[in-house]
Amino acid sequence: MKTTKHPFSPVRYFMLLGILFPVLLSSCGARPHTNQDRLAAQKEAALQAELKREAAAMKAALAIADSLSEEELAAQVLMTGITGKDQLDPAMGAILQEIPVGAIMLFKYNIADTPQAVHAFIRQCTEQSVLRLPSPIPMLPGAATAGMSSLLSSSDAGSASASNRLYPFVAIDHEGGAVFRLGQVATRLPSAARYLSANSAGGDASSTDQASVMDSWHIIRQAAYLSGRELRALGIAMNLAPVAEVLTPENREFLQNRSFATEPAAAASAAAAFIQGMGEAGVVSVVKHFPSSAAADPHYGKSVLAVDKERLEYLAAPFTALLTNRGDRFSKQSPYPQNLLSLPILSGGVMVAHTLVPVIDPELPASLSRHFMQDWIKRSLGFQGIVVADDFTMKAVTSLGISPEAAIPRAILAGADMVMVWPRDLRHFHRLLVERAKSDTLFRQRLVDAASRIINLKLLWGLTEGTDDFNDEGYGCMRKATEQFLRERNLR
Repeated sequence: MKTTKHPFSPVRYFMLLGILFPVLLSSCGARPHTNQDRLAAQKEAALQAELKREAAAMKAALAIADSLSEEELAAQVLMTGITGKDQLDPAMGAILQEIPVGAIMLFKYNIADTPQAVHAFIRQCTEQSVLRLPSPIPMLPGAATAGMSSLLSSSDAGSASASNRLYPFVAIDHEGGAVFRLGQVATRLPSAARYLSANSAGGDASSTDQASVMDSWHIIRQAAYLSGRELRALGIAMNLAPVAEVLTPENREFLQNRSFATEPAAAASAAAAFIQGMGEAGVVSVVKHFPSSAAADPHYGKSVLAVDKERLEYLAAPFTALLTNRGDRFSKQSPYPQNLLSLPILSGGVMVAHTLVPVIDPELPASLSRHFMQDWIKRSLGFQGIVVADDFTMKAVTSLGISPEAAIPRAILAGADMVMVWPRDLRHFHRLLVERAKSDTLFRQRLVDAASRIINLKLLWGLTEGTDDFNDEGYGCMRKATEQFLRERNLR
């Protein structure tokens, strides 16, 4: 089995800190300040190494995006569904070869009966939709740092070998509970609400039962990590999860048990734990639904969140914590999870809701509004990941009299970096974006920016190499470990 080389990231160094911190506490109780200083130094070194790596990746991504044709740029901003299950049919394969999309979205109808068949299908799809560049991608600097290198294997510490290929993300909704697409081939996680409700803290971050809060946080992280290993082994590198929204009267009817908690700090902490676990397994998370959902299901009708600005800021608080550009914004003296919201754990992407929020934009849903995507997420929060827009055939958008043909370019101009399309419409919308880019300089510049963000994620998450070979025995062990962990924590 080929060894997967996952790039170093903040989530990986926090995994190591989870090992280091208890050791430091137990070994030198008489010198707490020395231990704190040592931990702070390790966190600082790891963060600076990661920031250096991210800067190099962004520089390379900008150069690549700037060199792409209009056809290639338009392809990168598309996340498409696909037809097929056990085999990629020739017609779909030809479309993917013609349009090397940024991401491929899997649904239940794409999932074969065995993990081997799912893996083979994903490999077929990604090999057909490779973006081939004229020259090798510059190698990123290694991220191993002083004090940490002994804990990192050579494959973890280094960068992926030089390649001139960029593979598409394979994405799936893998929240847990009812939102589960993989049938019998992977482990179903519990719903988000199960984790905190199973402990005495009950989703209340102000609880005095700190041990219970910490235990819940570690359980979420470990469950996400174990499940993420399964996803990555199948060839899935993007999870359209978790739901970071706080559960409130405004969204309870729609979200139900998909939210972690009824209090913003607890919801943000739990979402961050999920992001970290997935990241440790090599899967990038896309949090949703910014800034918050309303009661109505956007698939079936208009969704309106009628709140004032103060209430909206409260609802969006978990996203503010998870999306704010970290810079030096973290406590070097404190371990997680007590000060989790000040730690540099970031989502790779954010999905914007098809919800109309009149207090900010009385005419357009958040997924079409510059006020939300460009001004709030990117400018105010400084978010450098990708902004993802959901399917524009949903009734929440079409009921406003906005067709997908009008919505998709409008969303991109407003700040969306990746938009979802159906396979039957892939050529149509690709051509629409290409023609717009060739006739509109500003639109082309927006495509370059969007593509650079997508390519940056691909470089950081190792999508310059194809899917690893499938290991039957290893995958079986992964599933047993996940099931055992969930059973032991009464999450089954």
